Amino acid sequence: MLIYSVKIYLEGDALKTPVIIAGLIFILIGFKITEIGRLRNLYILNDDSIIYKKGIIKVNKRMVFLNNISDVVLIQGPWNRLLNYGSVELFSFGDTSSITVKKINRPARFTEEIKKRILGWGESPKIKNVKK
Repeated sequence: MLIYSVKIYLEGDALKTPVIIAGLIFILIGFKITEIGRLRNLYILNDDSIIYKKGIIKVNKRMVFLNNISDVVLIQGPWNRLLNYGSVELFSFGDTSSITVKKINRPARFTEEIKKRILGWGESPKIKNVKK
């Protein structure tokens, strides 16, 4: 049985097949860990509530009614804005805890949708500049 080794030359250095395979395996494991993290956290936005489920085997479920939400905070750093993802923190009236919707795509759109549903409007309100 013959074993062939494939060499890839980058700037004069030879990388052997095991190094390339190890790098690909490392990348695949990173993607799988990310997907497991996404499966652990599930957020459901209904007409009147947000349901947060955490866990795969032991599932914790929390429901916050939209009429109890006092503040909606969008959390985005520079890289988050560039890649259009971030987190949204929801605070309830009289409750010291909050729900953080972590690492979602288009968080600004999500906050606008929550505002729309809280206010019961078909469109999210726009703030107009009024000149005196």
